[in-house]
Amino acid sequence: MERGRRLQEITESKWMDVIGVLLVLVISFALGFHKTIRQDLPIGIFSTFGAAGSMMVTRLVTKRNNIGNLIGLLTAVNSAFVDYYLGNDAAFLTYPISFLGAGIS
Repeated sequence: MERGRRLQEITESKWMDVIGVLLVLVISFALGFHKTIRQDLPIGIFSTFGAAGSMMVTRLVTKRNNIGNLIGLLTAVNSAFVDYYLGNDAAFLTYPISFLGAGIS
């Protein structure tokens, strides 16, 4: 039982949060995703930070930290914005509907 508890402490640690965010950011920047520009907007930067934010939302919500819900709302808006500028004209319709559906369920 001690081993399982120790593993849980590691996976729930703030250091794992930091490592996860850094990993997403470093890999995204190393691959050049941050350089994506659409209509003079730095969509790649929005997308990169949105991916890091989305990962943190999952970690915070599973820890039952309510700030995760607020960050989740912001990343959903960010994702809709990115999708729209990458060519998904229906993004501003589909994202709110999906968000409301998830909230109702």
